[in-house]
Formats: sequence, structure tokens, C-alpha cells
Amino acid sequence: SAWAVKFDPDTCMIIAAIFLLGSAVFTEKVKAHANHDQEHAAKEAKRASNAAIAAAEDVALEAEVAKAAANEATDDAIARLATAFEASEKQTHTIDLYAAALDVLGKGIIVTNAQQVVLHVNRTWTAITGHTLADVVGNPGGSRCLQGPKTDAAACARMGAAIRAGQTFSGTVLNYKKDGSTFWNEVTIVPVRICGRVEQFIGTVDDVTEKVELEEANRLAEAARHRAEIARHNREMAQRGSGFLK
Repeated sequence: SAWAVKFDPDTCMIIAAIFLLGSAVFTEKVKAHANHDQEHAAKEAKRASNAAIAAAEDVALEAEVAKAAANEATDDAIARLATAFEASEKQTHTIDLYAAALDVLGKGIIVTNAQQVVLHVNRTWTAITGHTLADVVGNPGGSRCLQGPKTDAAACARMGAAIRAGQTFSGTVLNYKKDGSTFWNEVTIVPVRICGRVEQFIGTVDDVTEKVELEEANRLAEAARHRAEIARHNREMAQRGSGFLK
């Protein structure tokens, strides 16, 4: 051909070397670009994960603030209810008033005598547990009807010890409704003393299942983020090690 060009062997070797060098440079650039994309994707995933966790923490914080305010109002209502019992068992109107206040706050209450025989439960208690007034009034054992196979035995033991000692108990336990479904119950039991002797106990029932599940979700998210950080660190160390070997 008129356009054919002949190269001597040395020239061919130089051209081949230039080609191979260009190919290697191109390959390294592709690898660098891919690594950059991976790092960028990892950073974006981390940023999205942090944003989701931060949003969940903000929601949890707002819920805690609202919960603290409600608990403060509840504690005041319980104290006033206990005072009404202590002042006179005949102050039915005052007792009903504070029981109604606890209803408004979404707190279930149960009143027992010193022997743990149920004397009264309010409407919120029946709504949360599914048990009716007729189911429990006159029955011994207080709130034992809410216990089940997965209820923490150690928490129940602490509760029983506090009752026997005439002391206040507070805790969160897994309880059972009448239909067998479970819920997380934030329990408070307060002794009522008349003339210095414990005559009744007032207990509260508060369904905090959403709060407990949110805390568990946050815990799992934090654990997943920690595992992702460890995996990313291990990948970086492996990449650095392979770079040194080359």
C-alpha cells in the first residue's frame, strides 16, 4: 500500500512500551476513580445514616421531654390521691377527682389494701389491660393478673420486696393484657399510710411500648453504625496493605 509505513524492531518496541505505559496509567486512573466513587458512596451512606439517627434521637428527646412533664403531673396526682386516702377514707369525692385526673393523663391506677386485695381500678387501667372492674375487684394479688411467661421474674421479686417493706417501687416490666398480648408497663406502686401504718397501695399502669421499642430501634441503629464503621476501617486498612504490597 502507498500508505504503509515500516518500522524497525527498536521503534516497534518503543511504540509497544508507550502503549503499555498508557494502558497502565489509564487502568490506575480507572481504579482511582472507582475508589473515589466507593468512598463518596460510603460517605453519603454514613451521612444518611447519621441524619436518620439524629432525627430519631430528636424525636426520642421530644418524647422524653413530654414524658417528663406528664410524669411530673402524674406524680403530683398520685401524691394527692394518697393524701386523700390518708386524710379520710370517706373523702370519696376527692379521691374520685384525683382518679379522674390520672385518667386524663392516660395513667391507669389500681388500689389495693395492705394484703394486696384489689379495691378499685380506674377506666384507663381497664382500657390498657383489657380486664374489667368485675374481673379484678376483690381478687388477691394486686396486678399479678398482668404477669406472664416473659415477665421479668427479678423485677417481680423486687416489686414484691418493696411492697412487703412498705416502700415505693418503680420499674418497667413486660406485662400481659387479658387477650394475651404483651405491652411494656411503666409501673409505680406507692404505699398509703393511715396513722403511720400501711393500709393501702396505689399502683399505676402506663403503656410505654412505643418508647421502649424506639429505644431498642435506636440501640440497634447505633450498633449497626458501629459495625459499619469497623467494616469501613478494615476495608481501608486492607486497601492500604495491598497498596504497600504492590
